[in-house]
Amino acid sequence: MFKEFAGGYLERGLHFDLYERYPLLDYASTLWAIHAGSGANLYSFELEEQEFKLTDALFTTFYTLGNGGNFSFWVHCLLPDVRASVVGLSEPLYYAASFGLTSVVQRLLQAKKKGTMNFKIDAIGGRHKSTALEIACYRGRNDVVELLLEAGADPNITSKKGYTSLYWAKRNGWQDIAKMLELHGGRSKAEADSDLEYINHKPTESATPPAILWGPSASVSTLSEQERTQLWLNEGKWQKARMREYGRRQG
Repeated sequence: MFKEFAGGYLERGLHFDLYERYPLLDYASTLWAIHAGSGANLYSFELEEQEFKLTDALFTTFYTLGNGGNFSFWVHCLLPDVRASVVGLSEPLYYAASFGLTSVVQRLLQAKKKGTMNFKIDAIGGRHKSTALEIACYRGRNDVVELLLEAGADPNITSKKGYTSLYWAKRNGWQDIAKMLELHGGRSKAEADSDLEYINHKPTESATPPAILWGPSASVSTLSEQERTQLWLNEGKWQKARMREYGRRQG
């Protein structure tokens, strides 16, 4: 692990000096987990044992180094517009589930079972204070959802918006996931506001928002794997454009 990145999450705008010093940092922080998705998308491949060890080492820094170590530094590069407090509370299982890193999720759960890692399977993380199971259901990560449910994840914990995992599975058209959740006692929250835009960003002059907001007319299940991955990438690029604008204003 690079010592330069071991200090954990940074204050807003402080990444950009590092982007200049390390030209590949932006690319690597955005894409490594997509490439490591083990078939979760068209750009992914199976990890080899040495690559698993590097991933284990990265994720372990969340627990062993201050401010979340290299892991939280990566997350803050990935999502530069979120508060440091949000990054600091988001554990490795959450982001492994979000990216569909099935083999990594499996290793994390095995480590928890063996007692070599200590974390709560239903820990809250991310910008919307949801569980690893909820974000996996939101993104349609079938294999990850199955692993988490078998490990005892609670399907009825709600995010800060008040939605359950089953709500998102049905909303986004993931029928197989919805069936798994129902078999494990999952239920939808009382009728939610169908007009909610889950990602509530406002465009700026220099930044174009994502092509799709998760509003009432959107159905992620109609997108191909490539389109879904590109949507996620567009959202990340847009967030970083906002932060570069913020950096310029502060400068």
